[in-house]
Amino acid sequence: MEKEGLVLNHIKKAILNPFQPFVLILEEIQENSLNELIGDLIYLIEKDKRTDLRKVFENAKEIGINLENKEFEDITELIRFLIDHNLIERKQFIEIPYLIENRTEYRPLIFPKNLYVFCTSNYREDKKILEDNLLRRFEVMELYPKKEAINNEQVRGFFEILNNKILNALKEELHPDRYLIGHGIFIDVQNKRDFSKAMLKVITEFKDIKELEFSVVEKVFKESFGWIKKRLEEEKGFLDFEPAEIENLLNCQSYKELVDRFQSIAFKRFVEL
Repeated sequence: MEKEGLVLNHIKKAILNPFQPFVLILEEIQENSLNELIGDLIYLIEKDKRTDLRKVFENAKEIGINLENKEFEDITELIRFLIDHNLIERKQFIEIPYLIENRTEYRPLIFPKNLYVFCTSNYREDKKILEDNLLRRFEVMELYPKKEAINNEQVRGFFEILNNKILNALKEELHPDRYLIGHGIFIDVQNKRDFSKAMLKVITEFKDIKELEFSVVEKVFKESFGWIKKRLEEEKGFLDFEPAEIENLLNCQSYKELVDRFQSIAFKRFVEL
């Protein structure tokens, strides 16, 4: 018995329920080839090759066929019926092989219009995110860090300052927005330990992923930590940080010093966790 994947099963559900919307989300497509994920179905993603099954059902009724009351053994039988009765065009289906090795025949498959496909990707320095064949099949929407997603008001303020300083420090870059820090790692930060763990990820982003010299981002950190220092001087507080701790961060001269000092805060009572 052949075993089918999640993508094909989801397509089947959408075909069998043409009056309901279905969503397929493919994450991190820069790490995976979309061709490998959905195979030849990429051809059918194009707008004019999708099958509008609601319209097909309506057209079938006009020639005396009520597909809603008709039973089919599986979707292959349904699609073959649609083909044989000219209810779909040739460009609307492809032939794919069965997954088990001892079958050589092919079966037709459509891509229903009620199945919406979303792909997510992060910027990568070493390759294009979307190849040309994907650009013409998908709409493109860029999403930027959203401070409103962060729960803690103090952290939200720091997050905004941090990204503003990043844009200013890297304004000579062709696309400085590629260096912005996402809100995900700050969403649930509520204390200085959580904050320090989040900042360790920020440092890793700059040091190991973006590979920026410390001198480039030193100004970013010092101006951002300076904002915290000002709050402490105004007695507004910031996640229970002590002035001396912020002063130590302001005096860091290397990534190593930043990492060491944030780790000492983040994992001071690691054994007790």
